[in-house]
Amino acid sequence: MQHDTYRAGSRSRREHSPKRQQIVAMVLGTYREMPGLSLLIADAVRLFGLPLDTCRAVLDHLVAAGTLRRTDRGHYQQAGDVVA
Repeated sequence: MQHDTYRAGSRSRREHSPKRQQIVAMVLGTYREMPGLSLLIADAVRLFGLPLDTCRAVLDHLVAAGTLRRTDRGHYQQAGDVVA
């Protein structure tokens, strides 16, 4: 019985939270709209309104895909942006 309650709660949470594709599209759109954007993880969490773990997972996924890069100082930037 507990398992059913947990599943129902999880399903409800999923219905109200943005899907991964929507989050990725939002992040990529923001970087496209603001060339030169350079965010620390704390800044990205505030800007995108996401939990820390979710935000980090999405940004790290985009780094692994080659869309973003993470600098030595921890800034997430669009991979094609020129570093000054």
